[in-house]
Amino acid sequence: MNALSPLELARDAAFLRYGRLRRFEHGGAALVAAIHPTFPTVGTIGDLDADVPEALQPILGDAEAWLKGQGVLEVQGPITRHTWYPFRAVTDGWDALPRLSGEPWNAPWLPGALEAAGYGRLVESVTTLTRELEVMSAGLSSKRRRAEAAGYRFRPLAGLPDLESVLSVVNRSFKSPENHLFAPIELAEFLLVLGVLPSGATSPAAAGALLQSLPGVWLCEAPNGEVCGFVYVTLEGQGLGSLKTLAVLPEHAGAGLGGALAAVAHDVGLSLGLSAMAHTLMIVDGAATSLSSVGGCPVTRRYAVYRKLL
Repeated sequence: MNALSPLELARDAAFLRYGRLRRFEHGGAALVAAIHPTFPTVGTIGDLDADVPEALQPILGDAEAWLKGQGVLEVQGPITRHTWYPFRAVTDGWDALPRLSGEPWNAPWLPGALEAAGYGRLVESVTTLTRELEVMSAGLSSKRRRAEAAGYRFRPLAGLPDLESVLSVVNRSFKSPENHLFAPIELAEFLLVLGVLPSGATSPAAAGALLQSLPGVWLCEAPNGEVCGFVYVTLEGQGLGSLKTLAVLPEHAGAGLGGALAAVAHDVGLSLGLSAMAHTLMIVDGAATSLSSVGGCPVTRRYAVYRKLL
């Protein structure tokens, strides 16, 4: 197998400060098994790398045996280290739209291989797509106007302190079941999740380069100036964007900020010249999927997290 990059090594090192992790390689296949201390009886398998399903079976058995020896009662995957990284398996819709940045990806045979190994679907998610960006924006615009009339303000990400605020919003607002196996992380690891090289993770130059690569991150400030929410849109090329993440602090729930931030996302998309927007990785029947239904966005891709009891 190829040697790990410095970034992958740094991500492993960050996780090993508090969790347990082991990489397995056998017969041209590889995977990562891990245990997060917040969920000590749940092991995860991720970074599944095999050319054919037959190569995956032996290495799954090796990982399951190690996890069981660590006191794990069930295995879930694909999840690499934890769910801050791309996780889930694509189960349908590979050709419905291009592969999106940060999206999990796998061979079409993987769901069947996991099921053949005794894994069943635990959590299912979807990505939807609107090709009527102006219609979607108009349908949500009243939500943004109401929030602004109540004293909320929306602005683009501007510096490293803003990234700290984004992390705080995530750590305080994300929870199950919308955010599977969620556990808070620190800023240094957050920068690794975002892809900043470990040699300059907190330097001004690295932070500046990162911010230039995130033009679609917008913050919501409460009337008192506190950052209370954010939305993250990525550019996918050929007029397509993806709404990656939207979060609001619990104490501001009920103020309509989810819809307002969705409106901001689509306004940002229009300002960047986009004509279509994917709403990505939303749990089936969750609040985000309901919000995405404005404008009649069809489901274009499906995903699942799988589980096996040991």
